[in-house]
Amino acid sequence: MAKVISGWATSLLLLAPSAATYANDVQIEYQVPAGFSESDQDKSMQFLATLDGTPLPGPVSWSAEKNQLTFDENLYRQNGISAGQIATLNKVLPQIPYAVCENGCDYTLSGQNVSLDKVKKSLTISNGSSRYVQPVTMLSFIHNQSLDLRASSQEYRAVSAFGQGYLGLPAQSYGYLSWYYSQNRNYNTRQTDQGISTWYLQKNFASTYLRGGRQDTRDAAAGSVNTSLNPSFDQFVTLGSQDNLNQDKKSAGKLVLFATSDGDYEFYRDGRLIRRVPAVIGRNEIDYNLLPGGFYSVEIRLVNRNGQVLSRE
Repeated sequence: MAKVISGWATSLLLLAPSAATYANDVQIEYQVPAGFSESDQDKSMQFLATLDGTPLPGPVSWSAEKNQLTFDENLYRQNGISAGQIATLNKVLPQIPYAVCENGCDYTLSGQNVSLDKVKKSLTISNGSSRYVQPVTMLSFIHNQSLDLRASSQEYRAVSAFGQGYLGLPAQSYGYLSWYYSQNRNYNTRQTDQGISTWYLQKNFASTYLRGGRQDTRDAAAGSVNTSLNPSFDQFVTLGSQDNLNQDKKSAGKLVLFATSDGDYEFYRDGRLIRRVPAVIGRNEIDYNLLPGGFYSVEIRLVNRNGQVLSRE
């Protein structure tokens, strides 16, 4: 009986070192499941892109092999994208640091303003020198008029009318016209006055405008064309500044944040809420003029519709 117990104990001692040696040799290897590849997620990242306000005919995609954003040049050429625009894309896209951009980012690359939004899958490229508002213009006409009728029991009658018209023209141009008509009658006396008080044509450029025409003192709404001697011009040509349309001077700067959910951005200064700004999915521009002036640190919280704090910066 004693021999049996001794042999059993000996076998337990022999098994213990063997089990420990086996555990040290275990290796865990991660393998991609069948039917998938490591770059499938990156290949599926396609962005709707615009270049200088023109939507591009095909998506811009991430290439894991080239380690950069790419596009189909043949497709772009067949759909009217010029050689200069394609050259710009080939110059800018390889410079975009796609990997370090978590949800989105803004860059200035080769003189181009680049905004990449991974949340909304959009890419915007625009010329950095185009800092002025230049909307597309077309042929149109707007006219406003006013009519005034007066009469009294002593045979006094009066009628007056005036109008203003704006003629929209292509190529950032427009025309302006102001007219008037008045007639007074008192017994046998009648006075009539009518005519065109002001007219001009204006051509807008990026930072200046050229205007030529005629202005009368009776037209105060024609624009700021006047002198200290006589604010009336039979004919005039002026070259003016469009600095008021400079987008860089409209605010003290902008804070760009990328939200992964709808909600609100809450700004805290020293633990106190100082501002709440609505947040939309993707890129959000917040003007610094919305915040109190001065130099201070703020904590920015992204809060969803349920009141949950999604991120802090």
